[in-house]
Amino acid sequence: MLTERSDSRRFLRLRQNEGVKSVCFSIPVDDLFPSRYLWSPMGDFTPYQKKTIQRYYDQRGRIMLARLQELVTDLYLAETEAKCKQLWSRVEKAMSTLKVSPRLKEHILTTRKVEVLARNVRDWLKAADSET
Repeated sequence: MLTERSDSRRFLRLRQNEGVKSVCFSIPVDDLFPSRYLWSPMGDFTPYQKKTIQRYYDQRGRIMLARLQELVTDLYLAETEAKCKQLWSRVEKAMSTLKVSPRLKEHILTTRKVEVLARNVRDWLKAADSET
């Protein structure tokens, strides 16, 4: 239970049963959770880290295309049906991240032909190269 005191510090009141006796004690919440963790789930980042994170999100489309290329290779080499099923589910997630049109995504996933996927990945890579 959280309580507030007159000195504007918040305390967490804990109750612990020890046999017959009940012990009650308070812990300052600010000591448990420093304010930076209350406002930012991952804490503060240095400028270098911020730039690295920004570059990742700027290049996320290219990263997904590279992942799709790897998945095409893995699908060609897959030997068991279970492995193929797992890889196709990963392909579906990657295409969702790339925001592929639902119609094309459905076509690729219903045919489940690696050649169709490979041809589309090649076209997407050409389009990405022409943008830069």
